[in-house]
Amino acid sequence: MQKALAVVRTLAHQWRADRVTGLAAEVAFFAMLGIFPALLAVTALLGSLDSVAGRELAAQAESAILAALDRIFTDDADGVLGTVRDMFGERRTGILTLGALGALFAAARAFLGVVRALDVAYDLDEHRSWLGLLPTAGILALGSVVMATVMLTLLVLGPVLGGGNQVAGAIGLGDAFAAFWDILRAPFAFVALILWAATIYQRGPDHDTTWRVHLPGALLAATMWLAVSLGFRLYLRVAGQGNEVFGVLGGALTLLVWLYLLGIGLLLGGELNAILAGAKMKLPGHSSEEPAGQ
Repeated sequence: MQKALAVVRTLAHQWRADRVTGLAAEVAFFAMLGIFPALLAVTALLGSLDSVAGRELAAQAESAILAALDRIFTDDADGVLGTVRDMFGERRTGILTLGALGALFAAARAFLGVVRALDVAYDLDEHRSWLGLLPTAGILALGSVVMATVMLTLLVLGPVLGGGNQVAGAIGLGDAFAAFWDILRAPFAFVALILWAATIYQRGPDHDTTWRVHLPGALLAATMWLAVSLGFRLYLRVAGQGNEVFGVLGGALTLLVWLYLLGIGLLLGGELNAILAGAKMKLPGHSSEEPAGQ
């Protein structure tokens, strides 16, 4: 118990010392710059589903993304949903189109801000050049696009292979497996989100650590991401009712504040990992001579 309290106190100290709220604002700004290019890449990825699974599944996936965004942002954020609908209105020819590559490059540049913020959270000096860091940011940006597409497909549509009954029928199993598959779908998506957050922590900052040490922070970040999305949706339902000013500014404001809160979750997860990995000073590349919290 005392150890847990010590971790909480150190986390609170690092919250102030590393200006987590300020860094989260930077993350939200850069994410705002990259999110719509990333959505362009998502539309290109969904367009490639036509040749793999047919136009019907691609259309269902597009509808699922719009439905998921609507569930998160509610009807008071029509500005965001309208922009996404316009982007889906133009059919993409595939993920390897020039537009998609340009969108991924823009998303990668935006992701550089996320990586640098994580360097601060881990108390690391960045030794990689901009050109050397861009491929890492690009891979993480592309992976985030794919992960977002898979998560929305799993949580709203069901697995790419189909719902529980379809999967059970395809492999010759009965209704018990179908029910098991449908129940396990959401936990599987949550676990996948944790694993991807751990990957960002392991590959993004300028350190050489094992992948497992980032799981505690990834669990914290994934939990906060889900809680923020659900709680923020509930808040918007209450705050946006009958507020004309909120209705005008709702689209941009909703997206920016939501990204800001997600950034706090991401950075807190990094801070927790740094604390648990050895009071920060033992992490490779750490810039301070004193243990965290002193």
